[in-house]
Amino acid sequence: MNIAALTNHVFTPSSRYRIRQFIEPLKKHNVIVKDFQRKYSSQIVHSGRTRIRRSPYLLYKAIQQECLNLANTFLRVKRANDFDAMWLSRQLIIGYPSIEFMISKPLIYDIDDAIFLTSSLADKQVKRVTNRADLVFAQNSYIADYLSKYNDSIHIVPTVVDTNLFTPVEEVSKIFQDENDIVTIGWSGTSSSYQYFCLLEDVFIKILLKYKNTKLVFVSDRPPYELKKLYNFVEFIEWAPEIDASTIQNFDIGIMPINNDDWCKGKGAYKMLLYASCGIPVVASSVGENKIILDSASIGIGVLNTDDWYFSLEELIIDSKARSELGDNGRKYVVENRNLSSWTKNISRLMIEGL
Repeated sequence: MNIAALTNHVFTPSSRYRIRQFIEPLKKHNVIVKDFQRKYSSQIVHSGRTRIRRSPYLLYKAIQQECLNLANTFLRVKRANDFDAMWLSRQLIIGYPSIEFMISKPLIYDIDDAIFLTSSLADKQVKRVTNRADLVFAQNSYIADYLSKYNDSIHIVPTVVDTNLFTPVEEVSKIFQDENDIVTIGWSGTSSSYQYFCLLEDVFIKILLKYKNTKLVFVSDRPPYELKKLYNFVEFIEWAPEIDASTIQNFDIGIMPINNDDWCKGKGAYKMLLYASCGIPVVASSVGENKIILDSASIGIGVLNTDDWYFSLEELIIDSKARSELGDNGRKYVVENRNLSSWTKNISRLMIEGL
């Protein structure tokens, strides 16, 4: 079976982890996937401190890139129609009237966020594509339940981890850490998620000032300029594919704050799973998929408010043995439940039987 994947920009996490990481292992199951990436993205001009609304030049560049993207998308769909089926990541043109109607082959629709909540137009678009699809791969039950009204062939396909890449570091057990050894609290993600730290700045500053042997590391596409209080306390590392695993492996505690709202209930706990796969204990907001995993496996501590964040971080900073035990549990959970190899078999079976 030859499948054309219509994915978003090269740096878009959803396309990278939900489609591209499957391309090579799917070959073993006689499913050949050709990736047709979105080449142009106005997100490029959003990086840095200057917002697009303040700069006519950036506005011009954004419009220019969207026009180029529209033309490129027509070309991608035209080429993809020569394959046996198409595998669509989110929407072809996010937030605008789209051109999914051009697709003439069986369609797999992959959706990993509750993008139907972003606008009425996006909601209509998601419903239209879901209704058109032959198979729908939904990130979690929250998304699947919403889309089930529009398609009977919906399957929950969680975002999974390449456990051969995201592995624990081979080193002397951290149980034997000296109390003065540095404890790294780490976060890895896109800058759009900095918003989840806005109410936690004082918590992290208090922790860092009290425990001089701690540091806070952010791995992202740009520094957290909007976190004015916390900014000078953060050690920033610019994300790149080749250091994706190694930066996380250097954490001692992995964090994943999110809001308790409908949008975040559609998220897939992927940051938390990357930490766990590397044997790193997690402190994460107990919301949605995070809560489901934290309740079912002892891989870290679920939190609901600022006090929870402070005391949970403090507990793991002090107790290296607890960090090690939770990290071991996390690695075991991901290998047994969310590893790339097993889910590649599941996806190939769904494709072959459902198309």
